[in-house]
Amino acid sequence: MSTILLQTNIKSTGIIQMNICTRLRQAIDDSGMNIREFSESTGVPYVTLQQYLAGKRSPATEALSKICIQTNININWLLTGQGEMHRAPQAANDAEKELSRRQAGMLELFNALDEKQQREILSVAEEKERLNRMEQELGEIRKKLG
Repeated sequence: MSTILLQTNIKSTGIIQMNICTRLRQAIDDSGMNIREFSESTGVPYVTLQQYLAGKRSPATEALSKICIQTNININWLLTGQGEMHRAPQAANDAEKELSRRQAGMLELFNALDEKQQREILSVAEEKERLNRMEQELGEIRKKLG
């Protein structure tokens, strides 16, 4: 009886492993990288990835974690095939993209000023914006007249 149970476990593990292998191959193809490039980007050794893809070895938890973190792959999708292949971007990453380093530096400098100095800078910025709008309107008037 233990032999039958062992064979059943091997067969079911093989099916699960094959699905993970298929999805891992799909993730690599989707990334536009070859196996070596994918290995370098995820930190999972090249030979190990080849073994995963060939179904000769089941992916270790650490390797799955590296793959999913480095490639933004949804771990649930990789393991089960359910959900989207890629995770939704994190709010922190979105905020970082929206605020450039230069803007962040300016904000840091601005916040270091006292309230009076901040008002002065805001006043100058508002005046500069007003002048820019006036110059734009003047340019449009010249085009119409000219």
